[in-house]
Amino acid sequence: MSKVIVFLEVKDSEALRPASLHAITFARSLSQSLGQSYSLVLMGSDISHLAETVRGYGAEQVYVIDSPVFSEPLAENFVPSLCRVIEHTHASFIIGAATAAGKDLLPRLAGTLASAFISDCVGAEVGANGILWKRPLCAGNVIAFCESCTDCTVVSVRHAEFEAACTNGGFSPIVLFDAAPAEAAAQRIQLFGYDKLDNPRPELTEARVVVSGGRALAGRFFEILGPLADTLGAALGATRAACDGGFAPGDFQVGQTGKVVAPDLYVAVGISGAIQHVAGMKGARVVVAINSDPNAPIVSVADYTLVGDLFELVPELVGELKRHTKNS
Repeated sequence: MSKVIVFLEVKDSEALRPASLHAITFARSLSQSLGQSYSLVLMGSDISHLAETVRGYGAEQVYVIDSPVFSEPLAENFVPSLCRVIEHTHASFIIGAATAAGKDLLPRLAGTLASAFISDCVGAEVGANGILWKRPLCAGNVIAFCESCTDCTVVSVRHAEFEAACTNGGFSPIVLFDAAPAEAAAQRIQLFGYDKLDNPRPELTEARVVVSGGRALAGRFFEILGPLADTLGAALGATRAACDGGFAPGDFQVGQTGKVVAPDLYVAVGISGAIQHVAGMKGARVVVAINSDPNAPIVSVADYTLVGDLFELVPELVGELKRHTKNS
């Protein structure tokens, strides 16, 4: 049986959440270091059709639990069934992405199992004396090395730190499991509905390109950044100051107290580069800063910088990008 299992999140019963592919990459690396295999756990309502896709990631087994119990995304619904898989596999390490759902489910799972919980893990070192789990502290300026002293360890992975897993031609066997009854606590929770965000752009934490703005944009945030994001096919992000000022929604916030992103391209518009914001985007492969201050802290972390009035530079950049696209 696999010592490592990965909890896979499903997005709207239609596809795997991309963050789970990054968690698979971490699990693969950990399993190889341990000389063990890993298995995948696919849970949700009306998700059986995704099992064939999941078979290609080289896992020893793919455990599928498809049940109406999971129609409401409450940790109290998922944890009992996940515990059943853990008991069956005798798994020592349960891995999941540190998404909003993962941050709800995984700590509750750890509490139910009376196990150690390692949050926002960015790596693991396997040695003769055990495993040292790596997690960032102090806005990412310090890396803490943690040990687990329990037989089972639950780990949430900061998915922005790892590449998305690719299929490797494997054909993992599928094991169907019956769902366990939800926790009694689920009976005391009533889900009234969802307020779905009307956002045609990519999801912030999963986008390959992110355009973010700071407080300098004030009330022209969407007027200036919207065309640039649409031209690049990018997600929109913002600093805490921009969100607190009401210029951008709170779920746009990138930073230590917001979302962590690691896109191929990050465009920082009117952002000074406070350490709390940089902590959320320093994993970006290429950073472009547009700022009127050539000495702003963001310039020191940027690969390219445009210095000038952002209200003039950004529209000019959009025009050039559109001309380039048209000519090519």
